[in-house]
This record gives sequence, C-alpha cells and structure tokens, in this order.
Amino acid sequence: SGKGAEAEEEEAAQSELESRRNLLKAFGSSKIKKIIAKRERTAVKDSANLFLESSDSVMQWAKAKANASVSRGQSEAAQLEQMVAARRASLPPHNPKARLAKDAYPIDRIVDRRAWQALRAESDYVDELFQGTAEKCCPFVQKGLAKLQGDLAGGAGAMADDATFLGREGALKALSLYETYKYLYVHYSRSIKTDGHDYESLAKTLDLPVGFVQIAVVKFFKNPGTYKGKRAFWEISKQDRLALKLHLIVLILTVENFNASAKVIAEELSIDTVEVKKLCRELGCDLGGDRVRLLLKRPRKRKAVATSDSDGSDDDTDDDADGGDDESNAPITLETKFPQIQLKRIRTR
Repeated sequence: SGKGAEAEEEEAAQSELESRRNLLKAFGSSKIKKIIAKRERTAVKDSANLFLESSDSVMQWAKAKANASVSRGQSEAAQLEQMVAARRASLPPHNPKARLAKDAYPIDRIVDRRAWQALRAESDYVDELFQGTAEKCCPFVQKGLAKLQGDLAGGAGAMADDATFLGREGALKALSLYETYKYLYVHYSRSIKTDGHDYESLAKTLDLPVGFVQIAVVKFFKNPGTYKGKRAFWEISKQDRLALKLHLIVLILTVENFNASAKVIAEELSIDTVEVKKLCRELGCDLGGDRVRLLLKRPRKRKAVATSDSDGSDDDTDDDADGGDDESNAPITLETKFPQIQLKRIRTR
C-alpha cells in the first residue's frame, strides 16, 4: 500500500541518517564530535536537521547556532558585556584593579558596614573571638584563631607580606564572618522556616542580630511570600547558594593568607576538589597542585645555567605572578586573572 511504501522510505531515511551520524562520530573532526555529543546529551530529536548531506552542513548549522543571538539584533559587544556582568554577579564584592591579594576581595566590603557593626556588638561568639577564645566555633575557625595568635605572638604580623597581612582586626573579622556564613551554609541548604514573615522572626530563628540579618542574610535568602499560616519560608536559589560558596572560599583564602589547600576547601564545603578549582578560577585564583593562590608571587624555576652580574653574584629572578610568564610590562591585577569570556565561533573549513 501507499502508507507501507512511505513507512519503508521513512525507515530507510532514518537508517541513512543514523549511518551518517555514526560515521561522523567515528571519523568526523573534533568539532563535529563535540556537536554530536552535546545534541545527544540534551536529547534533541531533530537529528534530520543536523545530519543533512555532509560535514559542511553540520558546520554551517553550528555556525548559525553560535551567531543566533547576533541575528536577533544584539551586538557581540553587548552580549559580552551581559555575559561578564552575569558571570561576576555571584562574586563577593571585589576590586578588579587590585594588585595586592588583600585588596582583591576587601574584608571591609564582604558585608555592609552596618551589618558588621550589628554582628560585632550583639553576637557572643564574635565577642569571644575578639577576646581570644573560639570554643563555640567550628574547627576551622579554632585553628585559624590559634594560628593568628601564634603569628602575632611570634612577631610575624610586623614582618608580614603587605600583600596578605590584614592585621588582627581584619583577620578576626574574616574568622567571624566565616563562622556565621558556614552556619547558614551547613544548616540551611534550601530554606529557613520562621514563625513570622518579618526580619525579627528570621533573626530569632537564626539567633543572629536583626541588623545583620536584614542586610547580610537576605542577600542570599529571599522571602517569596509563601506562607503556611503564620510560618514563612526564606529560600536560597541555586545562584545565591553558589554566591554563598564563593563568599566562603574568599573567607578561607583570607584566613589562610591567600594561599590555601584545595583539599581543605573541599572538606569545609563538602564538595569535591574539581568543583573547588573551578570556583577558584572564577575568583581569579592561580592553581598549582593542591594549592590555590590569589595574586601571590612565587619564585621562577631556576635555569640550568645561572647568569652572573659583573660583580659575580647570581641573578635570581622571580615571576611577576603565580603561573605567569608575563612577557609584557602590564601590571597583574585581579581583572587579568579572571577567566576570559568569549563568544564561541565555529567556522567552516
């Protein structure tokens, strides 16, 4: 019958498309293989539109896909600006022009000044930290306080590298904020249930000062107006949860003088080191083995044959920045360490 013939033709066409797909997966270029893999992961069903006649057809499709937003009337410059803004919206307050580690994510800008004043004045555990005890705090803060006390007692503070040393007040502030945000991160992964919908109820539930809660906590936890009777739910979105992670990583780096262990960060946040390194790259950090560094210099590897000055002394040269072969004279800033964002362009051969 006619329908039977049409079905056979359709089956033959599908078989041919499947054969083309398998050939491209086996012998196609790396770009084509990536396109096929992405289509399969997202379970897109319009394979007939993708595998048409040749590899050129695939590349033309990919190029059209990559330039789709341009065809909608938005310039590439505008796209890049929006992508950069969106990508950095989750980062803690930062200074892109900073050249010193301590200036990249200034501790005085991590939270609003009024929020910090409320936490400092009304929280017992913060007061105890400034008094020199951390019995109510997590192990990381206890170790951080002990290290700080040891450094100060040994006179390390006076000789500390200007790029990293915050002083006693700054270090204790970092420890206090880490303890506070770590508590929120561990105990409230999705939402906070309160008996009322106002800031006072939220502060009472968290046992934190209202002045801190209404600025620093609602930055991450939003009240969408979902009530069950008198109870309210302050919810944290995936984007805000990511922002909270990034704040915690910055505070860990600050406590560790901007040279931390990826493994320690992973254990603190209960995530794997792969995610840690990905997030640290977003923050502009340099990675080397297990170490995560932010705007820190490290000695360049000594050459096999050392050069000598006229007076006979060896010339030991340092890198401008970690991981850098900076052949230009441009200053290393946080901005230069951020991942470069580019629009993907796929060209036909």
